[in-house]
Amino acid sequence: MSDRFPVMIIITVVLIVLILLVWEVIRVLKANKKLSDDYREVFDELQKTKERELVLRNKESEICASIGRQIIEPLNGVKFTSELLRTRFLSGSAEKDRDYFIDKLDLIYNKTDEMGIFAKTILSTALDDMGEFTVTCSDTESRSLEDMVKKHDHRHVVSMASIPYVLIHIDQLRMNQVIGNIIDNSYRYANSNIDISFLLTDDFLQMKIADHGEGVPDDEIEHITDRFYRGKKWLNSPEEGNGLGLFIARTLMEKMDGGLVLDNTGDGLCVTLLIKLGGS
Repeated sequence: MSDRFPVMIIITVVLIVLILLVWEVIRVLKANKKLSDDYREVFDELQKTKERELVLRNKESEICASIGRQIIEPLNGVKFTSELLRTRFLSGSAEKDRDYFIDKLDLIYNKTDEMGIFAKTILSTALDDMGEFTVTCSDTESRSLEDMVKKHDHRHVVSMASIPYVLIHIDQLRMNQVIGNIIDNSYRYANSNIDISFLLTDDFLQMKIADHGEGVPDDEIEHITDRFYRGKKWLNSPEEGNGLGLFIARTLMEKMDGGLVLDNTGDGLCVTLLIKLGGS
């Protein structure tokens, strides 16, 4: 028994050492696996970041191309119309073709107005990115909305119901921009008559601007006011757009303590502006 005792002690020590070695190997393997997983997560995140950067870069290129085309088109229209007017004027037929001249001058005015709306849209987005997208609201008469609509309805397709006489709390310049963006959006995508009606509630004057186009697919309507979002149907369409008009309109309405709601009516798209009442 006394001879076996040292042997048992040695065997026990060896087993303990082996167990410790195995435990250490397992610990190292687990640590390496965790490190490998961490590296894999970092690598995957880097890949995703690169993919997002590529998408944003492509989107930026698309937007720049769209901006260029939208500026060039009205400029070409102004240039061509000006050349026609110059030719007619030099031919000595200015008085004779008075209606023709008035029509072409209206066209020039409308084209420059389109460029103005577009420039304000781009500027507003830039200001929003810099945190300078501000509004200054004051009480004004609701009938001022009629003048805003008339200013932007250069196709004369808007039919407007009578406006309830109330005070509304708005930034007039910003509200003018909102209405211009919505009418321009309807011109661009619906190309139909536009009906405007009003509903007075406890807190808001609801201004409903409805066109008679194809509307927006139900699975897209909640995204149509997102920045740079264009409906799938229009992504490869020759119809130009930048996905900013309704985004800016919604943002401005919210900053004026109101809102913007989109609905498919079955006969087109209806944009409802929730305009805060004044006098409080």
